[in-house]
Amino acid sequence: MKKIISLLLVLLLMLTMLASCGAEDKNFNAGGESTPTVGAPGSSESEKGEGENSYIDTAEDYARKIIKTYDITLETKNYDDARDVIMKTASTMGGYLSDSSEKDTVDYNGKKTRHATFTVRVPSEKVDSYVETIAENASVLSKKLSTQDITTSYYDLQSQLESLLEQEARIKKLMDEATNYNYLLELDDKLTSIRTQINNINKQIQLYDKSVALSFVYVTLDEVAEYTEIVEEEPTFGARIAEAFLGTFENFWFFCQDLFVAVIWMLPVLIIAGVVIPPIVISKKKKRAKREAERRETEENK
Repeated sequence: MKKIISLLLVLLLMLTMLASCGAEDKNFNAGGESTPTVGAPGSSESEKGEGENSYIDTAEDYARKIIKTYDITLETKNYDDARDVIMKTASTMGGYLSDSSEKDTVDYNGKKTRHATFTVRVPSEKVDSYVETIAENASVLSKKLSTQDITTSYYDLQSQLESLLEQEARIKKLMDEATNYNYLLELDDKLTSIRTQINNINKQIQLYDKSVALSFVYVTLDEVAEYTEIVEEEPTFGARIAEAFLGTFENFWFFCQDLFVAVIWMLPVLIIAGVVIPPIVISKKKKRAKREAERRETEENK
């Protein structure tokens, strides 16, 4: 039994070494002529941060790239003043109004009220002050701040761009030295492809830079005669039970995912063990039975 356990440990060690070698090969190939995958901000990262499989293990030594987004709903009894504050304060702080929409509604008494939505871009270092300013003379129904850390994606793009620029320089040098027409055409096609990738990455980096420098503020403004009374209700007993149940189910689901990943990771070991161990066990049983038979035969002969 001890030999079997030792054999399993040796197999596990060998698989771990092979997996490490495979990971090193992937990292080596990642610096080659791969096509970069570029997504819009928010397409691949959550609000809390980034994935782990990036060439940057830690972003502490890099300038962090954070996109801030506010979503605020306001009520006002003085619509014109509130609207002016929203637009003029943005301009004063170096921002601008990106989009706006206004509409009038008439109730059954014939009274007209106005409603508007604004998309405002404000320098990120001033956005908190901007939100406080526009909320001073209005009633805040809701306010939400979302932050998105794109640091890793940003520097991944920078790394890809540097690699592509190096490839572009090498191909241009080869084109200057090429004498074969077909080879020259092949190099030209490759150069066109690389320049397309460079343009796409440059656009994405510029979009990231703008999103980091100018935060988003989505403002909803409603004209009212009386402000809505905001009452914070304590969660009911049933709501607390439901929340606890959902939390337990969510934790169980994550546990199942981790268990499935662990089984997949151990699958090669289990397969090898299933192939190697049974013959060893059978052989040992046969030897033990043979020795037992020989012992009995010896005792009978005595």
